[in-house]
Amino acid sequence: MVSATLIDTISSPADALTNLYDEWRSGSKSVDFADVVSGHFSSILSGDRALSQVPFLSTELIASQANPSRRLVQFPAMVQDTSPSPELYLSRVQGGVRCGGWGLDEGIHSEMDSSTAGSDYSNLRERTVLWAVDIPGIAPWHFVADTPQNTETQNEASGSGEPLMSHKSPFRDASSLVVQVKVYQNSAEHLKPTDLVTFVGLLTSEEKHGGMHDSESSPHEILFPTLHVLFHTHLPKFIVPRNYPLPDFSLSTRDSLINWLADEALQGDRDAAEWILLGCISSVQSRSPPVMPLSITISQFEKDARESVTPLLAHALKQILPLSTFLSLSLERLNSQKFIPESVDEDLHAGFLQLPKGSVLLLSDNEVEEGQLSDKGMRNLVAIQELAKQQTLRYEFPFSNFSFETEVIVIMLTGSRKSAFCETDIIVPLKPTGNSSLYGDHPSLKLPEQPVLNAFRDLICSSRYGKTTVSDKIQADFVAERRQSKSMTSDDLIRRMSVARLLALSHHKQEISDEIWSAAKALDERRMHRCQ
Repeated sequence: MVSATLIDTISSPADALTNLYDEWRSGSKSVDFADVVSGHFSSILSGDRALSQVPFLSTELIASQANPSRRLVQFPAMVQDTSPSPELYLSRVQGGVRCGGWGLDEGIHSEMDSSTAGSDYSNLRERTVLWAVDIPGIAPWHFVADTPQNTETQNEASGSGEPLMSHKSPFRDASSLVVQVKVYQNSAEHLKPTDLVTFVGLLTSEEKHGGMHDSESSPHEILFPTLHVLFHTHLPKFIVPRNYPLPDFSLSTRDSLINWLADEALQGDRDAAEWILLGCISSVQSRSPPVMPLSITISQFEKDARESVTPLLAHALKQILPLSTFLSLSLERLNSQKFIPESVDEDLHAGFLQLPKGSVLLLSDNEVEEGQLSDKGMRNLVAIQELAKQQTLRYEFPFSNFSFETEVIVIMLTGSRKSAFCETDIIVPLKPTGNSSLYGDHPSLKLPEQPVLNAFRDLICSSRYGKTTVSDKIQADFVAERRQSKSMTSDDLIRRMSVARLLALSHHKQEISDEIWSAAKALDERRMHRCQ
C-alpha cells in the first residue's frame, strides 16, 4: 500500500518542501537545511518500490515545461561537466519566511546581486552546478530506456534540429537528454565526470548558469531543462548488481551464450565468441601494478560492401550488456570529430570516448580508407590507445591537459591481420565455420527466448563482480613451462593468468582449478596458432 506521505510528496513536491522548511525554521536549525532536505526525501523515496512511483525525466516532460510546474522527477544520468563555478542563491527570502532555492523562489530573483541581496549576507549559500546527460550506451532492456525518448518532441522544445547543448552528449547525432543540474548538498563536491548518478529533484526551465548562450542558439533568451536536486544516489559500478556466484548457475547457459554469439554475429566461430565473452567480463584489477581489462582485436573481420552498416556483434552486445557502444572509425571522423572532452569557451564539450565506467566500446576500422591523418586525427588515435591500454582519458583545457582514470573495455574489429589504429592485448583472427553475414540491422538478429536471454545477462553481470584465487600448484606449473621454453616471458604469464582468471569467472568458479588452467592454455594456444 502506498503511504499518504509518499503520494503527497510525489503530487506536490514544492508544498512538501515548503512544509519541511516551516518545520525546520520553527525548530533548532542545528542541521543545515540542505542536509535536512536530502535526508527527508531520501527516507520517503528510499527503496525501489517507492522510487518507482517517481516519473523518469524525459523529453516529453521537458517539452511540457513551458510553464514550469516544479514536477518531481528522477534522472539516472552520467555526469558530463563539473567545471561550472558554484552559484550563489538566497537560502531564505521574504524576510526568512519563505524557503529559497530548489526553484521555489522563481520570480523573486534569489541569486546574489546588488538589488536583491541587500545587507543580509548570512542568507547566502552556494549550490553546485553541473551538466548531466542520459547514460551513453545504456541497453534497450535496462530501466532507463523505458522512459519516453522522443527526438521530435525534444527538438520542438529546443526550437532547433538538435537537442539544446547537444555538444555535451558524447554522440551528438543521438537523441540525448542534456540537463543543467543544481545540487545543494556538500556531497556534490565528490561528483566527477562519467559518474553514474540518479538525481531526484524538481524540474524547471532556466537560463544557463553563467549567462553565456550556446553559440548555435538564437540571440533570444534560451531556457534549459534544470533539475534542482533533493537527493542523489550513485548507481552500482556495473549498473546491474548481481551476486557471485549465481545460485542457479548452469554451464549450459555459458555454452548457449557462446554458441549464440558465434552463430548470430561471428559466422560460427566459437573461439572468437569465447574471447568476446572474456573481454566483456574483464575489469580493472589493479592500477599499480597495472592489471587492466583485456582489450581484444577480432582480425580478418571482413568489410561489408554496403555503407554505414553495423556489425551484428554490436546488436548482440547491446542485448546482453547493460552498457555498450559501437563506433566506426573513418578518416573524416578521426580528423574532424571530438573523441576526448575539450573545454571550449569555458564549456566542456563531450567526446566519443567520454563513456561511463563499465562500458564496452566496440570499434571498427573497416571504414578507414587511404588518406592523410590530421594532427587532431593523430591525437584521437592516441586517446583510443591510452583508453585501451592505460584506462585513462585525457581532458583538454586551454592551457593544460589532464588524464582521468576510466574503465572502458575496448574490442576492435578489423579486416586486416591486425589493426593499424589500436594495439590490443589479444588478437583473435576470425575463423568462420559458416557463411552467414557479419552485418545487418537489429531485426536480423535471432534472439533466444526471454528466460534464456535473461540468463545470459545475469551470467555476464554476475561474473564482473566475481573474485578468484590462484593455487600454488598453477604458479609452479607456469614456472616449469618457462624453464622448458625460453620463449615464455613475464608478459605471457600476465596474459595467461588474466585469461585463466576470466575463464574461471565465466564458469563461476572462485578458484582457478587445474581444469580451468588447462583450458586457458589451450584457448590461448589455439589463438596463437591462428596468428601464425
